[in-house]
Amino acid sequence: MVSGTIKSQMEAKDGSWYKNVREIYADARLVFTNAMKHNDDQSDIHDMAKSSLENFEEKWLQLLPKVVEEEARQKDEGAQTLSNNRNSRKAAYAKIARETYNELDELNSQLEDLRARIVEKCR
Repeated sequence: MVSGTIKSQMEAKDGSWYKNVREIYADARLVFTNAMKHNDDQSDIHDMAKSSLENFEEKWLQLLPKVVEEEARQKDEGAQTLSNNRNSRKAAYAKIARETYNELDELNSQLEDLRARIVEKCR
């Protein structure tokens, strides 16, 4: 994982973008850990990656409560949307049921009238 990949995924328009901030966090962390893993412990790159990872983790911990709060809000919003969709469907079904009942009632009334006329003509 390289930082350019993170930027590309953040700007992607083809569906390969990050779905949430935790994915960005995981990839950013991977950039730093890979730099440490693939460079000698005494190298400047290793030291800079280690320092950057520590700073990144510190900033992440400050951001994490907001992330958790937003995730909870989105979950609640999703549940509310689902509930609203269910209620909308129930209302639509109830409307269809009422309309069907009214049509059947009208049809029954017409059949009664027709039956009465037929009985009258048969007398």
